[in-house]
Order: sequence, then C-alpha cells, then structure tokens
Amino acid sequence: MKALHTLSAYATTARLVLAQRSVPEKTNEITAIPELLDDLASAGQLEGALVSIDAMGCQVGIADKIVACKADYLLALKGNQPTLETDVADYFRTAPKEELVSKSSVEKGHGRIETRTYTASQNVDWITSARSYPGQPRFSGIKTIVKVEERAEHADRTTFDTRFFISSAPIDIERIAKGVRGHWGVESMHWLLDVEFKDDLSRYRSGHGAKNMAVVRRFALGLVRANKTKGSVKTRRKAAGWNPMLLLQILQRT
Repeated sequence: MKALHTLSAYATTARLVLAQRSVPEKTNEITAIPELLDDLASAGQLEGALVSIDAMGCQVGIADKIVACKADYLLALKGNQPTLETDVADYFRTAPKEELVSKSSVEKGHGRIETRTYTASQNVDWITSARSYPGQPRFSGIKTIVKVEERAEHADRTTFDTRFFISSAPIDIERIAKGVRGHWGVESMHWLLDVEFKDDLSRYRSGHGAKNMAVVRRFALGLVRANKTKGSVKTRRKAAGWNPMLLLQILQRT
C-alpha cells in the first residue's frame, strides 16, 4: 500500500497547522486545495490572510477561490505556467527602475549566508494569458508581480536561484517579502516531523492509522514549539518524556 500524502495549511507566524487533508497521490493536491480553503474559510481563518502556495497550486480556479474568500494569494510561477513565468521574467529584465520596489535581507545559519533580494511591481496591465483554446480562463485580480533572487554562500560553494510570483495583494514589499520567506516555514515543519518524529519512517498503511497519526504528530509538534523552555525541539520533546511537570506545562497550552 502506498504512503499517505498530507496537504497542510500552515500559519507561518504562529507556526501551527490550521487544517489538513489527506490525498492518495501528490498530484491530487490540486483538487484538494480548494477543499482545504473551504475548511479554513468556514473556520474564519482565511479572511484578510495572504495565502502562499507553491507552483502546483498556481491555478486559475484556486486563485479565484482565495479572492472569493476575501483573502489574497501569493502564487509561485514555475513550470505549470511557463508562458506567464516567461512574460514576468522578461518584464523584470527590462523594467524601468521607477516601476520597481525592492528590499534585501541577509540571514546567517546552518553553515551558510543567505542573501535575498525581493523586487515587486504593480505594473500588471500588460499581463495576458496565452490561451490554447477560445475561452480558456485567465488569472484575474493580479495586482503585484514579484521577483526573488537568492544567493547562498556555503564554505565550498555559492548557489543562486531566481523565483517569480503573482499576487492579488496591493504592492507592499514588506508584507510580500515576509510572505515569500514565511512560505518556506512549512518546509521547516516537514523537516522536524521527519527528523524528530520519524514521520517518513511510519509504517501505518491501513485504516485510519496514517491519517490519525499525521494529526497527532502535527499537534504534538505545535505544542512543543509553542513551549518557551530553553533548547531545541528535540531537547524539549525528550525532556518532556523524562519530566512529568514539563509535559504537563506543554500540554496545558491547549
């Protein structure tokens, strides 16, 4: 039996999983995302939010649903929207400086120095969608386009990466930069689930075991991360197993 894929809605500031859906295959995320958005909207967690989704979720229907729920989208352009990605890249290559707003940040950690430059423009009137058939839907509500240039300096090498995004939010470089950077917080969550909770090594395959344990692990991780005791997630989790008072302190966050 194949392993379970879990689609999560992650609040980057609170560092909590707000909702999740189980999908049989990775490609099923496209159809599951609207359902997850409905869950968030019904719980009052979506209005006013900036929703970031990777390239797989860069779909017209998903963008429209986010806007309909009174939120804004920040969608990565890569692969699945090649024409739009190329158009946006071409724009930034020749865009006048007066049309651009930029912000840079430098972060040190994990044996590397990361420099990110965020560049945004609200000149989006030129955007059109190449249609492969008459009436093919196009993205609506795009107000901002974004380019993110990343430079990572390691001890033995330097790597570069450039990514592009579209957003329905008005141009606000601070908010957009925070949204782009925060999007990868979910990767930190997955890393912790794998390394500290051995999520990928789970042998649950039948019944509701895999889904139930996915919920439990994410809930446990959220509680441990919310605790302000000194030490890493691994240290706090282990200490809670040894110290009933610390365990009670962590559980009382609920």
